[in-house]
Amino acid sequence: MAESGEVGASFYFEITPPNAWGANGKVAVMNKKTGKPYVRSKAATVDTKGLLVTLILSQKPRGFKTIEGPVGLKVCVTWPWLPSSADHKKCRKAGMKWVAKITKPDTDNCMKSIKDALETCGIFKNDSQVWVETGEKRHGEDPGISIEVIISRDPRGQIG
Repeated sequence: MAESGEVGASFYFEITPPNAWGANGKVAVMNKKTGKPYVRSKAATVDTKGLLVTLILSQKPRGFKTIEGPVGLKVCVTWPWLPSSADHKKCRKAGMKWVAKITKPDTDNCMKSIKDALETCGIFKNDSQVWVETGEKRHGEDPGISIEVIISRDPRGQIG
């Protein structure tokens, strides 16, 4: 993602990220007996959006003006190292600061929850304004959620 745009909002939350993320608090589930899929509400995903909204509002500057044009979004979600993982122990011993997280939750679910929370908090009017996004999920030394909203200066939606 291009880096030459103006940072419109930046947030860092030093927390252990939740393990349940999802769009609109709904999850697809397979019935083990019948094998038929169905959708059910999952309270933990609803709590994730509420948590994100609370965190964003706690750092949103007073008098912040909602961004109306195209934006880029950079997100990094870091979970703590897994103490029982042999791979993580090797990485830490080798001095690595982080390693890619290749298990659930899916990156797109994390990004959607974060975009919904940013919209709810009035950072931008609608998440459809996000024309480019980068999302990382990993295990590392410093658990937390980092969010950067980059304002495009070019009316065609190009940063820089």
